[in-house]
Amino acid sequence: MQASRVMSCRTDDLSLSDKCSRESRDAVVGFSGIAARAIESCQHKEANRQPGTQHADRDSRSRMMLEKPIAPMIMQLAIPNATVMAVYILIGLLEVYFVSRLGVDALAGVAPVFPLVSLVASIAQGAIGGGIVTTVARALGTGRSDASEYAWYAVALSIPLGLATTAAMVALGPSLYGYMGISGNALAIAVSYSSTIFAGATLIWMFNFLMAVVRGRFR
Repeated sequence: MQASRVMSCRTDDLSLSDKCSRESRDAVVGFSGIAARAIESCQHKEANRQPGTQHADRDSRSRMMLEKPIAPMIMQLAIPNATVMAVYILIGLLEVYFVSRLGVDALAGVAPVFPLVSLVASIAQGAIGGGIVTTVARALGTGRSDASEYAWYAVALSIPLGLATTAAMVALGPSLYGYMGISGNALAIAVSYSSTIFAGATLIWMFNFLMAVVRGRFR
């Protein structure tokens, strides 16, 4: 009697184990079938796509960054910035050359103005210009049709900043150069040179802002 009960319990355990195994296999088969159907659907969609649609979705800048050789791409991106920096250096050298022919007082008067001009150019090119670069690059990257309008925003922004710079240097220039230790004929030359160069401060801001737009075009 006890032996039959033991055999009956073992039979029940085996049937329960077989049932669990069958359910597990059915679940695995069902999941595999769903996964297989999903893979077949994706492959069918890929097969139906036109050849070259993936490349058509990318614009010329993205294809240049992803498909062209690295060295020519770097050269193409570096040429605009290298050209601008070369022009800056040449302008500085020419200014120093011509001023040096006017005498020591001229050099002493021009020397304190150069850092202020460089400060304005650095703010226009790096600080605010960096924001313009990012904005233009993002607009072009997302395919927005109004990306070209940012050039006009840059021009409009350069006008009040240039006028404010000119007014500040005309009003504060003489006392500022005096605090720098300039006096006599050198101070008169510094004020004259500063008034002349900062009269075109709007052009300095505008040039650097438009250069930032060009840099954003190639990002």
